[in-house]
Amino acid sequence: MDKLLRKENLDLKLTPYKVLATSTKHGFMQFVQSVPVAEVLATEGNIQSFFRKHAPSEKGPYGISSEVMDTYVKSCAGYCVITYILGVGDRHLDNLLLTKTGENFSNNFLKRRVMF
Repeated sequence: MDKLLRKENLDLKLTPYKVLATSTKHGFMQFVQSVPVAEVLATEGNIQSFFRKHAPSEKGPYGISSEVMDTYVKSCAGYCVITYILGVGDRHLDNLLLTKTGENFSNNFLKRRVMF
Protein backbone atom coordinates (compact mmCIF):
# COMPACT_ATOMS: atom_id res chain seq x y z
CA MET A 1 0.00 0.00 0.00
CA ASP A 2 2.83 2.41 0.89
CA LYS A 3 4.50 1.75 -2.47
CA LEU A 4 1.25 2.45 -4.33
CA LEU A 5 0.72 5.72 -2.49
CA ARG A 6 4.33 6.83 -2.98
CA LYS A 7 4.03 6.03 -6.68
CA GLU A 8 1.21 8.61 -6.74
CA ASN A 9 3.54 11.05 -4.92
CA LEU A 10 1.67 10.70 -1.62
CA ASP A 11 3.96 10.03 1.34
CA LEU A 12 1.78 9.36 4.38
CA LYS A 13 4.76 8.42 6.58
CA LEU A 14 3.57 4.83 6.90
CA THR A 15 5.60 2.19 8.74
CA PRO A 16 5.53 -0.97 6.65
CA TYR A 17 7.03 -3.89 8.53
CA LYS A 18 7.93 -7.36 7.36
CA VAL A 19 5.87 -10.41 8.30
CA LEU A 20 6.81 -14.03 7.65
CA ALA A 21 4.08 -16.66 8.00
CA THR A 22 5.45 -19.99 9.21
CA SER A 23 2.05 -21.71 9.27
CA THR A 24 -1.61 -20.77 9.04
CA LYS A 25 -1.54 -19.73 12.71
CA HIS A 26 2.05 -18.64 13.41
CA GLY A 27 4.72 -16.37 12.07
CA PHE A 28 7.31 -13.72 12.71
CA MET A 29 6.98 -9.95 12.56
CA GLN A 30 9.77 -7.41 12.18
CA PHE A 31 10.46 -5.55 15.42
CA VAL A 32 9.70 -1.82 15.32
CA GLN A 33 10.73 0.15 18.40
CA SER A 34 7.39 1.57 19.53
CA VAL A 35 4.94 1.92 22.40
CA PRO A 36 1.21 1.10 22.46
CA VAL A 37 -0.87 4.29 22.52
CA ALA A 38 -2.64 2.92 25.63
CA GLU A 39 0.71 2.86 27.45
CA VAL A 40 1.59 6.38 26.25
CA LEU A 41 -1.69 7.69 27.64
CA ALA A 42 -1.26 5.81 30.93
CA THR A 43 2.30 7.02 31.53
CA GLU A 44 2.35 10.47 29.89
CA GLY A 45 -1.31 11.49 30.11
CA ASN A 46 -1.50 12.47 26.44
CA ILE A 47 0.35 12.08 23.16
CA GLN A 48 1.64 15.67 23.14
CA SER A 49 3.48 15.08 26.43
CA PHE A 50 5.06 11.94 24.94
CA PHE A 51 6.35 13.92 21.95
CA ARG A 52 7.49 16.87 24.10
CA LYS A 53 9.56 14.40 26.11
CA HIS A 54 11.09 12.59 23.09
CA ALA A 55 11.14 15.31 20.40
CA PRO A 56 11.14 18.73 22.07
CA SER A 57 11.47 21.93 20.06
CA GLU A 58 10.96 25.50 21.23
CA LYS A 59 10.11 26.58 17.68
CA GLY A 60 7.81 23.68 16.81
CA PRO A 61 4.05 23.58 17.32
CA TYR A 62 3.09 22.74 20.92
CA GLY A 63 6.79 22.58 21.83
CA ILE A 64 7.25 19.51 19.61
CA SER A 65 9.53 19.06 16.60
CA SER A 66 7.67 20.09 13.41
CA GLU A 67 9.00 17.03 11.60
CA VAL A 68 7.64 14.70 14.30
CA MET A 69 4.24 16.45 14.26
CA ASP A 70 4.11 16.24 10.45
CA THR A 71 4.94 12.52 10.56
CA TYR A 72 2.35 11.89 13.28
CA VAL A 73 -0.48 13.71 11.49
CA LYS A 74 0.26 12.09 8.12
CA SER A 75 0.62 8.59 9.56
CA CYS A 76 -2.62 8.93 11.56
CA ALA A 77 -4.48 10.04 8.45
CA GLY A 78 -2.90 7.31 6.34
CA TYR A 79 -3.74 4.47 8.68
CA CYS A 80 -7.29 5.76 9.26
CA VAL A 81 -7.99 5.69 5.52
CA ILE A 82 -6.15 2.41 4.85
CA THR A 83 -7.81 0.46 7.67
CA TYR A 84 -11.20 1.78 6.56
CA ILE A 85 -10.64 0.80 2.91
CA LEU A 86 -9.38 -2.65 3.90
CA GLY A 87 -12.25 -3.15 6.36
CA VAL A 88 -9.97 -3.71 9.33
CA GLY A 89 -12.00 -3.60 12.52
CA ASP A 90 -11.01 -4.01 16.16
CA ARG A 91 -8.81 -0.93 16.35
CA HIS A 92 -8.15 0.00 19.96
CA LEU A 93 -5.37 1.70 21.90
CA ASP A 94 -3.46 -1.55 22.50
CA ASN A 95 -2.96 -2.34 18.82
CA LEU A 96 -2.12 1.20 17.76
CA LEU A 97 1.59 1.85 18.21
CA LEU A 98 3.59 5.07 18.36
CA THR A 99 7.29 5.73 17.78
CA LYS A 100 9.37 8.53 19.26
CA THR A 101 9.73 10.00 15.76
CA GLY A 102 5.99 10.31 15.21
CA GLU A 103 5.05 7.19 13.27
CA ASN A 104 1.65 5.90 14.27
CA PHE A 105 0.80 2.43 12.99
CA SER A 106 -1.41 -0.58 13.57
CA ASN A 107 -0.72 -4.19 14.40
CA ASN A 108 -3.05 -7.01 15.25
CA PHE A 109 -2.16 -10.18 17.10
CA LEU A 110 -5.71 -11.49 17.45
CA LYS A 111 -6.48 -15.06 16.48
CA ARG A 112 -9.37 -13.95 14.31
CA ARG A 113 -9.93 -11.04 11.99
CA VAL A 114 -12.75 -8.70 12.95
CA MET A 115 -14.48 -6.82 10.15
CA PHE A 116 -16.72 -3.76 10.34
